[in-house]
Amino acid sequence: ARIGLFKDYESMESDSIIASALDIYADESTMKSEYGNIIEIHSDNNNIKEILNNLFYDILNIEFNLWPWVRNMCKYGDFFLFLDISPEYGVLSGFPVPVNEIEREEGFDPEDPMATRFRWVTQ
Repeated sequence: ARIGLFKDYESMESDSIIASALDIYADESTMKSEYGNIIEIHSDNNNIKEILNNLFYDILNIEFNLWPWVRNMCKYGDFFLFLDISPEYGVLSGFPVPVNEIEREEGFDPEDPMATRFRWVTQ
């Protein structure tokens, strides 16, 4: 059922009004603040501010990547970002995973019937 929906979303985007609406959502969601930042990080701990600033601006490069990520999230209703994480250094990079390659699994744990997980499957 999800795959069929994704095909519908792809075809809907060929309509210029829908494509423009997706662009507007992405534009408004990634607009810079009066300080010139897409994301404002507030914390009393300067170390946390520096680490998050490094993550968002240097590692994930949100100034370049956030616009298409937000647009695709609005288009499909989902967005998945695979993070390359090192135990020693933390997040090294991130890249989007196509939404049609992620499956939600429920009911896999008899001990926790409400447990949910997502599995990456290639078509």
